[in-house]
Formats: sequence, C-alpha cells, structure tokens
Amino acid sequence: MLQGSTGQIEQSDSHRIAAQIKNVLSAPWGYMDATGKIAAHQERLSLFLSGAEDDITPANIEIWPSLTCTARCHSCPYIRNGARRTADRTLDHDYLMSIELWGRLAAEFSAAGGLSVTFTGGGEPTVNKNLATFAAIARQNGLEWGLYTNGASLTSAMIDDLLAYNPTFIRVSINSGSPAAHHALYRLGAEAYGYIQKMVSHMLRRTRAGGSSIGLGYIMTHAAPSELTGIREFCVDLAASSGRPVDYIAIRPALTYYDRSGMPVPVQPRAPDFGDIPSRCREMLAETCERIGTKLQIGDRAFEALANARESTVCSATQWATSSTERGHLYLLSEANGGTSKELRQLCYGALADRMSFGELWRSPDRRRLSQEFSRGVRRPPAWHKLAELSIALESIRRSIGILKPFTARQVSALLSTNPKPAHWKFI
Repeated sequence: MLQGSTGQIEQSDSHRIAAQIKNVLSAPWGYMDATGKIAAHQERLSLFLSGAEDDITPANIEIWPSLTCTARCHSCPYIRNGARRTADRTLDHDYLMSIELWGRLAAEFSAAGGLSVTFTGGGEPTVNKNLATFAAIARQNGLEWGLYTNGASLTSAMIDDLLAYNPTFIRVSINSGSPAAHHALYRLGAEAYGYIQKMVSHMLRRTRAGGSSIGLGYIMTHAAPSELTGIREFCVDLAASSGRPVDYIAIRPALTYYDRSGMPVPVQPRAPDFGDIPSRCREMLAETCERIGTKLQIGDRAFEALANARESTVCSATQWATSSTERGHLYLLSEANGGTSKELRQLCYGALADRMSFGELWRSPDRRRLSQEFSRGVRRPPAWHKLAELSIALESIRRSIGILKPFTARQVSALLSTNPKPAHWKFI
C-alpha cells in the first residue's frame, strides 16, 4: 500500500511539474522558434531536467560546405572573426569541404544521436558543386537537412538536384529590399537581386505547399519604409510568378557578435534603433503576408534584448547544437566557427583530423569544460546568438522547478512529449 501511495504521489508531482513547464513555455515569447521544440526532444529534456545536460548529444550540426564565398558582405561575421581571411584572397578548392570528410562526419554525428544538419557558411554553401551529394549523404545517414544560401550561385539544375533529396527547408538570405541595397550589401552586381528572385521562383514552382519549406531571410539594423516596401513587393511578385507564395519570411537583427580580439560585443552600435523594428515590420508587412499566405516570423525577443542593451551572461544550451568548419574543426557556438583570434580558437573543442570520432570529441573533457564555463558565466556568449532563445527558455525552466530526480525527470519529459511535434523540430 505504501509503495502504491508513493507512486501516486510521484505521478502527481510529475503532472504538476509538467504543467509548470508548459506554463513557462506558453509565456508571451514572441516568435521563438527553439522554444516550442524543447518538449519534442524527450531524452534531451530529461537529461536537462535531471541536471545531466552535459550528456546531451546535439540535435543539429551546422556545417560549412564551403569557406569560399562570391559575396563580400561588410557585416559578415566570418570576415570579422578572421575565418575567411585567407580564403577571400583566392577562389581555391582547398576551401571546400570534401565529400569524404562530410561522409565521415555525417555517419559519426548520426551514430552519436544527431538528427539534422544545416548547410550554411562560412562561405556560400552552393559554391560547393557537390552540395547535392552532401544532401544525399545526409539522407543516407538518417539526417534531415536544410540550407541557408544567398542564392546568387544557384542554378535551375542545382535546385532540381537539391530538391530530389527532400530538404526540410531552404532559406534564401535576401537581407535587402531593392537591387541597389542588395548590391551595397553583397557586392554581387545590380542584376543579382532579380536573378535570385528567379531562382526562388523556380524553387517554388518545383515544390508543393506543405512539402519542403521555402523561405526568405532578412537581417536588419533599422526598418526603412522604402526597404520594407521593397520586401513586400518582392514577396507579392514571387507569389504571382510562382503560383504560390514563399512559406515564410524570417526577420532578425543584424549584429556584431565579437570584436576583433574575439570578445563578445555587449552593446550594438545602433542598439536604440532595434526596438521599433518589429512593430514597423508588422505595420508594413503583416497584412500582405496574411493575404498571400506567407508566415511573418520576427525575432521579437532578440530585438528587445539588443534594444535594451541586455548583456547575455550565460548560455545553458551549448549541448543542443554544434558546428563544423569545412576542415572538420568543431565549435561550440556557430558564431565563433573558424575564428582565428586566441579567444575564439578556445571555443574549438576538437577536430576530426585528430582521428577521434565525433562522439569521442563531443564527450571529451574539453567540450564538457567549455559547456560548463558558458552555463556558469565563466565565458560569456555574444549579446544574441543562435542558441539564445533556447537558453532563455531552459534557464526559465530551471528557475521554475530546479533540478529533478532522474526518475521524475523522465516522467515529466514523457508527459510533455505527448503533444504533437512542431515543424522542423529536429533543427535547433
């Protein structure tokens, strides 16, 4: 009888704690992509709830198929952190990830429990003409895959090859609302803006609604009406020429992550301007997006944090995702990936050239120490970064319920995982 009563009490506690966590996650976060995904990762959440977060295996890995890039964006974080210093001097095949290296990394990441890969840069991933083979390798190893691209090196044939391997998403980073603004940012010529629009239209015509998600990305330091009008017209023209709209446009802050010495930049140069961007974007874009069927995704929390110069002191989410350069150097934060300063080089926890597997490198004392230093505030992350949303949510949960016993943690995470999984839940 006593054992039965104890079990009922534990079950009751688990339901109460699960309700607390649901309440935390249902707070008015604004658009926070990572927050809604937490409960979908039952085992990872259980480890976090029991205080064993350093045993979590990353759900997602970002890799650089190429460090070479045809664009020269003045705001590129990998120009600022020195990663592209040598590669930008020449277009050389040495700055492309090899098929063999990606094949090895994909197999080892999947075997360790990884779920997805995002092809990004670094450089421009579509400069690597083997990218469709990279996508095939991802699928062969049970990994979902997505792509961030500036779109300028895409061709119709490359798009068809990529779509054959069922991407979860492709996001084209436009980051501007006119040909002139696009050239001022990317240095790709005045005709690039129109060319990229044609390539996105080709993608949309080759995909069905509800299949691979096709979106546009915009980073902003301010919201000029002329640029917002250009964004609106770009999306309307795409919907008209393609017979369907882009699935979403994602708007987030353009920021400087690190200074030249590799230290996080706590206050952005135009910090006060960030506060009005979400409301201005909604005022100019929301009605049109709703009418044509495009989701408007705005990083409210990011803009708010930067506008208030809210300095990030800890990161409690470094275990949930990782990144790799084209040479197989593994970094804890994607924004630091490939950094050449002394500070940023310390965020590399290993390299596949060391002949250790990804799993061995991830479980190494160096990686665990780095994760712990970030979670304890010994090392500070950038003012905002890829894992910031997830970190805020995890820290809110930890403050609300503390650390649970392993059995209770498993029960709670099981209760939370019964909800339908959100879209793209394997990507963090």
